[in-house]
Amino acid sequence: MGIYRTYFDKNNTIVKDSQSKEPLIGVIAGLKGTGNAVVSNEGGEIILANIPSGRQIIQFSYLGYRTLELEFDFPLSQPVEVVFL
Repeated sequence: MGIYRTYFDKNNTIVKDSQSKEPLIGVIAGLKGTGNAVVSNEGGEIILANIPSGRQIIQFSYLGYRTLELEFDFPLSQPVEVVFL
């Protein structure tokens, strides 16, 4: 299992490996219970649109890393750092 880190700010984030600091390409982030999901680009950027206000669960998954589900209150009042183990 790897470790990766992201800062979630509003509806976008950049996902990086916490050791190498390299962007992770192909991380899937989705709004739980919906078909609303995106894949990180070559810069590790994820832009997840159409997130309703209120408490939402975002799922993050990446091959070789543990899948993670986290709750956020949208809209976010400040960036949130997320570390995946």
